[in-house]
Amino acid sequence: MKKFNQKCLPLLCMMILSFCSNAQYIITGTVIDEVSKEPLVAATIYAKGTTTGAVTDISGKFFIKIPDNVRAIVVSYVGYSSKELVVDNTTKDVVVLMKEGVELENITVIGSRNQTRTKLETAVPVDVIPIAQLINDVGQVEINQILTYLAPSFQSSRQTISDGTDHIDPASLRGLGPDQVLVLINGKRRHQSALVNVNGTVNRGTVGTDMNAIPASAIERIEILRDGAAAQYGSDAIAGVINIVLKQETDRLQVSTLFGTHKAGDGNTVQTSVNYGFKFAEKGFMNVTGEYSDRAETNRMKEWEGPVYFSPTGTSLTATDPLKSQPLVYQNSIAPKSTKTYKQLDDSTFAAKGTNRSTYRMRIGNSAVRSAGVMYNASYPLSSTGAEIYSFGGFNQKSGNAAGFYRLPTAGTNNTTLYPNGFLPEINTDIRDVSFVLGVKGQIKGWNVDLSNNFGRNNLDYRVSNSLNASLGAGSQTAFNCGGFSYTQNIMNFDAAKLFKFFERTSIAFGGEYRNENYKIFAGEEASYRNYGLKEQVVIDTLTTKDAAGKVTKTPYFSNKTVDILGKAGGAQVFPGFRPENVTDQSRNASSVYIDAETDFTKNFMVATALRFENYSDFGQTLNYKIASRLKIGKIFSIRGATSTGFRAPSQQQKYFTATSTLFQDGVPFEVGTFPNNSRAAQLLGIPTLKQETNLNYSLGFTARPMENLEITVDAYQIDIKNRIILTGQFGNATDPLLDQTQKDRQKVISGELAAANVQRAAFFTNAVDTRTRGVDMVVSYNLKFTNTHYIKFVAAGNLAQNKVKTTADGKAALNITDKLRGLEPVFFNREDQSRLEVANPRGKANLTIQYVNNRFNIMVRNAYWDRVVYLHPEDGDATRWVVNATTGARETRDQIFKPRLITDLTVGFQVTKSLNLSIGANNLLDIYPDKHKHFTNYDYGRFAYSRRVTQFGFNGAYYFARLRFNLKS
Repeated sequence: MKKFNQKCLPLLCMMILSFCSNAQYIITGTVIDEVSKEPLVAATIYAKGTTTGAVTDISGKFFIKIPDNVRAIVVSYVGYSSKELVVDNTTKDVVVLMKEGVELENITVIGSRNQTRTKLETAVPVDVIPIAQLINDVGQVEINQILTYLAPSFQSSRQTISDGTDHIDPASLRGLGPDQVLVLINGKRRHQSALVNVNGTVNRGTVGTDMNAIPASAIERIEILRDGAAAQYGSDAIAGVINIVLKQETDRLQVSTLFGTHKAGDGNTVQTSVNYGFKFAEKGFMNVTGEYSDRAETNRMKEWEGPVYFSPTGTSLTATDPLKSQPLVYQNSIAPKSTKTYKQLDDSTFAAKGTNRSTYRMRIGNSAVRSAGVMYNASYPLSSTGAEIYSFGGFNQKSGNAAGFYRLPTAGTNNTTLYPNGFLPEINTDIRDVSFVLGVKGQIKGWNVDLSNNFGRNNLDYRVSNSLNASLGAGSQTAFNCGGFSYTQNIMNFDAAKLFKFFERTSIAFGGEYRNENYKIFAGEEASYRNYGLKEQVVIDTLTTKDAAGKVTKTPYFSNKTVDILGKAGGAQVFPGFRPENVTDQSRNASSVYIDAETDFTKNFMVATALRFENYSDFGQTLNYKIASRLKIGKIFSIRGATSTGFRAPSQQQKYFTATSTLFQDGVPFEVGTFPNNSRAAQLLGIPTLKQETNLNYSLGFTARPMENLEITVDAYQIDIKNRIILTGQFGNATDPLLDQTQKDRQKVISGELAAANVQRAAFFTNAVDTRTRGVDMVVSYNLKFTNTHYIKFVAAGNLAQNKVKTTADGKAALNITDKLRGLEPVFFNREDQSRLEVANPRGKANLTIQYVNNRFNIMVRNAYWDRVVYLHPEDGDATRWVVNATTGARETRDQIFKPRLITDLTVGFQVTKSLNLSIGANNLLDIYPDKHKHFTNYDYGRFAYSRRVTQFGFNGAYYFARLRFNLKS
């Protein structure tokens, strides 16, 4: 595989420059908009039923060579109705007038390597979302949020109090993980984020792609392939593929500014973008977008009503304690004994200090994020035969600010000299994302050939502010550099495709890829992780010996031990820094080859096949296939279906992420945290080596076009995944209240094993379970057109999916667990872990969008429906799962079902002048919130009014915005 890349690719690069043709006559022409008379860039032209195609250049011009027996060409463009023209060898130069048509029918880049295939002609479902046309009508400014409201199969919700996950939103397709969908830009693989989600949020243990690093204003359209496609595109394409197509337009300046705010008066958002395309060297073009965004934080905290300075003696503060009304005995250094309630005592202290309960507020909502980025897309034709050099890429810098849990004044993690009233520590992130693609493509003897190199990198650095290192006392600094991580990907690709006159027509494609990945963890500054209370002390210890007769002798002796003489937590509060022993620098490479074929046996029946072999340097080889077919019945109806195998390689982040802190037990230091799968601790416990997830996909559906402007697609699917990777709970914690006595005893044994590696408690990534996903997608689009500038569009779309973990006969999750860990199933994979895979994302989503356009006025109304989500307490049947209602005295479960919600968006737009457009609108017009939760103990005292474990659409309420857009054609 390596020899192929080293020896063959340079030769192929030279071959691209030596194009020749076997066409028998030539058609040239121009494709323009029927109304504006402006050229359409990258419109697709192909000779009907034959071997070749072309695309228009920046002037809308095309050049195509056609066999003698062909008498028609077909022209397609996104957002326009396709047009078929009769031609012959006397036709020299044509002008093709295109009019706006049904948006869903257009040439797709993904799902088929036959570049003449429209959406309704593919054997698998593909959504095409014209972002450039829609962005003016939506208040969302980030790709994840835009897709969440437009594509029901896509789901992304912002997280809170979850470290780096507050700043990089996890997203999923068809209810699967963020790393089970492949993201492309212009058909090229996009690099993942360096962040692995290790907090207790939905998608815990996964690694996603930060699509929000791509300016929405740089995008022409987004294609979503809703089907397994690993055999076509490689690792990660289990749920499907998202392809982001960048703008190519030239000689147009577009400037857009948005301001938005929530009804609650926070979360102010300002976004400004500039897009401009220009020609260079006569034949080349470049489209450049710059974007700046500033989003303030939101806060939906329930005010803290629990103890601040006073706590009851011998009484734990749980949801079962009705402390607000019952006087209990309190003891502390200020008031040795009192029969007043903690609230009365705290209120008197607040009065003396000039504070109140608002002083101790947390921030529970969206993090604050400031982002600036640039994206470009460029091409330069090499000759009149159609060869071109192309390049695209960008840079994004994002600064995020989020907060953790409030450290109350009397907490052991506080120092009252530095923070008399306690403190709210803040996590700041600096995220840098860079990408660069350079390639050359064209034709060699009728083959469309593409050779490229694709580089991408994501860096995330943590800084903690408004904090302290408690072990440094009053001399502690209050801000820390805590280190971070980076992920780098470099890919070389070669692809070739050609249409043949086999049967009706046959498309053959083949290619190869060589990918190198690197993952690094960087250490923070010393004060961010060190416990300065650790000292080497000479202590009296006991040596126990036993003689041959069994007599035990205990002998005292002096030894050196590391002890914590201060008893204070070390490292930066809220996020201890990465330590030198966490530092890692790991690389791997993967080589692959594929072949892809599509045959139209008749005008109404086609079959597509794909086969891909991939070899990874760290876990071996995998071979995957895909078979898909489409049968057209009459003029308006088609049946389509597919079956495929696939895989997802464990990410470098999952293999090598490590984060540790030091705890002390009987004066002996132990390491606690997440350890690599290949660590000694993992080996001692029998944690298996990570391997790839594998899947088997089935889909069956139909498409219908009963009238010109009405399209219907319905697709059912099943996805079976083996060896899904999850992050376990922490082994070695014998005090875990979720465990029964037998399990606690088993944990003690595990603790002994871990102690051999100087580890007290440890979590690992492992292939834990098998899952099955079943669902159905539906899209209905209707366009009622009166004139080119007067029409109504209706789009209704929905997704219904059920994710299930494979279970044993007794209904328990069937775990891929070793004998050494039997009896610790609640640690390995508990009910909450299972609920994250099954019910933490909405089972169903749907939306109905109605857009009315009348010359200079337009209005868009969208109703988006989120089905219920469910939180399951970690352990079934354990006493800790149940609480007693303080008001009714009834025994209640902490499991909770969050009811469905319907959200309404409204936008009204005005074309003020020919170049100026104003849009005003509201997201969540009716100010809808999810159910308040009950599954956190501290809910009764405040802080979390809404769940941070499961979420449907966030909990920020109504959002109002205005967007001003300037559009100037030069």
